[in-house]
Amino acid sequence: MSIRPAWALVGLLACADDPKSAPEVDAADPTVSPSDPDGPSSWDPDPYLPDGTDTAAYSQSEMEAALAIGLETVLTLSPEPLFDAYDGAMRDQEAYCPAYYEVDGNTFWYSSCTTTSGTWYSGYGFDYIYEDVALDESGNLWDMRAVSGAATVRDASGATFHLGGGVQSGSSIGDDGWHVQLNTVQGSFRSDAPDLGETWLGRGVSPYHYAYVGSNPDLDSGDGPARYIFVQSAVGNINAEGLSIDIADLLMATEDVGWPCALEPMATISVRLPTGAWYTVSFDIEDTSRGGWRLTGDCDGCGEVTDNRGDVVGEACIDATPILDWETAPWLD
Repeated sequence: MSIRPAWALVGLLACADDPKSAPEVDAADPTVSPSDPDGPSSWDPDPYLPDGTDTAAYSQSEMEAALAIGLETVLTLSPEPLFDAYDGAMRDQEAYCPAYYEVDGNTFWYSSCTTTSGTWYSGYGFDYIYEDVALDESGNLWDMRAVSGAATVRDASGATFHLGGGVQSGSSIGDDGWHVQLNTVQGSFRSDAPDLGETWLGRGVSPYHYAYVGSNPDLDSGDGPARYIFVQSAVGNINAEGLSIDIADLLMATEDVGWPCALEPMATISVRLPTGAWYTVSFDIEDTSRGGWRLTGDCDGCGEVTDNRGDVVGEACIDATPILDWETAPWLD
């Protein structure tokens, strides 16, 4: 469909307003019919596909680099930076700015005010702390902290903290000897405080993240306690190039609990590359639905990659060892 410049449209409208310029039309003439419309413009459902090809231009090295960055981001999505930012933002509070109340050690505030020191509070926030509380059907007792709200806090120096969602972190020790920890980060958050600039909070990512991890010191084969991790996570715009990752039900464990491959998780991971193309890698472990897992391919850390049409375009490999390396995950230090 052609796009006419504004000056051309002005000329056409001027002619249409002049009855002398309009041609005479005999409505009874069967040969007279409206002019054919231009029709809809063409649309390419896969704009990133090269002309004349049926599959996406796939680069294994680009995909593997994106997976590495995405997994590193996900494995460091700790609630701790947000707790630090929230605590820092509340240090300047005064008796009535922001107005708040406490119930059993839990705090709620709601206000739009400025303290005498120049800190501005706007919105609301919740800070919940649980100790030895039964939060699930197992009867295990949990210690947990949760912060949520929709607020902006700006101190006198101009440093700004934005809270738009919620995070929680909790831990428990079961009767079976498993030490478990739950972490969730869901929403939009940002802090430009200098000490948080290198964290996910300083980068301003907006994640949907759920991680449940466990270790058992009573099950130690010599390489450390038995461990496992379960993750569901979606993080958009990880970097300036628009890299995004969506992890569906990633599960990985140590071999001493029956995991069939130390190099590979059970997971389906989708990645949006800077080109705008989405690719999905599926790894070679499946749940047998009988309390165990089965390796369906080679134990090599590689999985099959499909494009957004579901066509197989190649494979991608990852280094899965950091997934169970607690030292790279601050929420388990």
